[in-house]
Amino acid sequence: MKIFMLADKMNIGGAETHIYELSRLLARRGHEVIVFSEGGDVADRLRAVGVRHEHLTDALSSGVTARLAERIRRERPHVIHAHTRRRGFLCRLLQRTMDLPVVFTAHALFSPRFPLNRLSYFPKDVVAVSADVAEHLVRHFGVPGENITIIANGVNTHRFHAAPRSEPHPFTILSVSRLDKNSSIVPTLLCRLAPRLTETLGTPVRILIAGGGNALPSLLASAQRANAACGRQTVSFLGAVSDTAPLYRAADLFVGVSRSAMEAMASECPVILCGNEGYLGIPDGDILRRAESTNLCGRGETYPTENLLLRDILALASRTPEERAAMGSTLRDTVLSHHSADRMVEETLAVYQKAHRRFCEGRQTDALICGYYGYGNCGDELILRCILAGQTARANHLRIGVMTADGTAPEGTVGIKRYHPGQVLRALRKSGTLILGGGSLLQDATSRRSLSYYLTLIDEAKKRGLAVMLYANGIGPLSDSALIRCRRVLAKVDVISLRDTESYRKIRAMHLPHVKVVQGADPVLMSPSVRDTSRPTAPRLSLFPRGGKTGKEETLFCDGVAHLASSLGLDVTVIPMHQKEDGDAAERMAHHIAKTLSGSPHSVEARSLSPEETETWIADSALVVSERLHALILAFREGVPSVGIARDPKIGAFLREIGCPDTIVARPTPDTLRSAAEASLRHPPDPALLSALRRRAEADADCALCLITRTVFRP
Repeated sequence: MKIFMLADKMNIGGAETHIYELSRLLARRGHEVIVFSEGGDVADRLRAVGVRHEHLTDALSSGVTARLAERIRRERPHVIHAHTRRRGFLCRLLQRTMDLPVVFTAHALFSPRFPLNRLSYFPKDVVAVSADVAEHLVRHFGVPGENITIIANGVNTHRFHAAPRSEPHPFTILSVSRLDKNSSIVPTLLCRLAPRLTETLGTPVRILIAGGGNALPSLLASAQRANAACGRQTVSFLGAVSDTAPLYRAADLFVGVSRSAMEAMASECPVILCGNEGYLGIPDGDILRRAESTNLCGRGETYPTENLLLRDILALASRTPEERAAMGSTLRDTVLSHHSADRMVEETLAVYQKAHRRFCEGRQTDALICGYYGYGNCGDELILRCILAGQTARANHLRIGVMTADGTAPEGTVGIKRYHPGQVLRALRKSGTLILGGGSLLQDATSRRSLSYYLTLIDEAKKRGLAVMLYANGIGPLSDSALIRCRRVLAKVDVISLRDTESYRKIRAMHLPHVKVVQGADPVLMSPSVRDTSRPTAPRLSLFPRGGKTGKEETLFCDGVAHLASSLGLDVTVIPMHQKEDGDAAERMAHHIAKTLSGSPHSVEARSLSPEETETWIADSALVVSERLHALILAFREGVPSVGIARDPKIGAFLREIGCPDTIVARPTPDTLRSAAEASLRHPPDPALLSALRRRAEADADCALCLITRTVFRP
């Protein structure tokens, strides 16, 4: 999984250490973790353990939100894990424009007072570090109990462990905490008790206090007074210590709460649970069970006093070293059972998986496919069918939506009307991936409106955090202004696959640094041949015209086809690939060719075919002459000689791609058609080249599946 961790400052502290340990162990398990914070001592240690850190200011400004939104769109994390109230509210702002799988951890009790309550956001997956924190969220913030998972803080038990001590040393009391005014009761009490402890124990005492904060100056003054009363250096403030493990191993007794207490317990150091939120004392029996419910913080317990702390310190100091060692061993067993970092990671991963599963199951589709579908263009319908077949063959559980002219989609898919803004925006919000499937969608030679539609669709998809792929597209022709706009929008997509070398070069020339650009092939080439090898090829020339020619161009073309069919002894079938655009031209040309061949034995007819019938018809033909690209692609796939009429640049691009430049005709006349047909018949389609292009088409399908499944839950 890819996880974004959101924190505030990453200075030394319990929540910050929690984030560090969680990120470190997730990275060790092969997950990709990026921590976003204002930086700090703990953040500086992340890179050494394989975790990326990105600086993110604390302000809830539009600039910060936009920057993080852009990173989410580009990197598409599986889960975003917020660890503070501010970062949780930032996720709420992000969710105004995109769906996000968010997990939130409550590390402490939040104030329910205004306006802080309005800045509190709790998604459907909330982690509480203790039972009382969970109860607080339910009571004061209305978080449903079923949305909360209690996961106790975890300690690195490999780093925090006991070590033998043979050298003589003073009786050492240790405290580790953030020394702010609201969390400095323990060092305050220890400074006051230092003279009494020295006098009562009758042996040298050493009190070590680690941590930094705004209460440190006043505490240093208290330490000076205590040391003066003791007549020696009894109390020492160590400042912020990044590696506290040696301190725990050198201590005879620890006084503190929460994570620091857990680290001491893991180090087999006897503990007194004492903090600003309450006093629990020596954690054994019922006291330990009560401590667990408050993350070892003592919330709701008696407030600490000098007498309580002195009583328990003397009680532990009176025990033999063997008794204290046995107590330490028991405490470490407790940590191993309930507070190990490994257990914390496993339980957190389960929450991530639940959050991501719910997020994906809430979608309408896993992927949306958009192209020129539903307009009766045989080539585009073949593209759609082959893309769907490629994905179904690889993962038949995917939910795929198809954007078509009227919202009618192939069986097993979800149909969306491509020009219905409400349907399109809802579909984008409830999907994970957008695929622009096949064809020359990005061009403004025939329609600027069409180009604007597809670029706007990409923009809207990226705003909502979808992965975007151009699947086996052709690019162009593009005007200068369209080229500039295309480059701006395409810089945001994830993968661009191009079906021909010329389109590949155009995209490469745009210099899109964050986009994966691959040279693919038309998905129709991925499908197997439909040719029936048990019967001979029919003696026919299949002509695929395109509407829009002048009367003179059409007459000259018909004369050339008639002459070619007569010289080769072939019947002629005129087939419109796009009934609306080519149907009338097909009828006229069939009539003209029939009139020219009148009296010959060759038949001439116009025939309308479905995409499936077109495939079979081309496979059984002796020669294909086409102004439509996909008739030539099918002919190549079926091993049928073909001639391309290059009224559209993509015709020439494809024929050059398959090594047949001699079969390109710019202006069809009897001579040019005959010359191209002879070249095609002398050099039929190369099976080895077909295999190579088929592998590229298969790679496109694999790439699309990889992109889709990165946004789909996998346990």
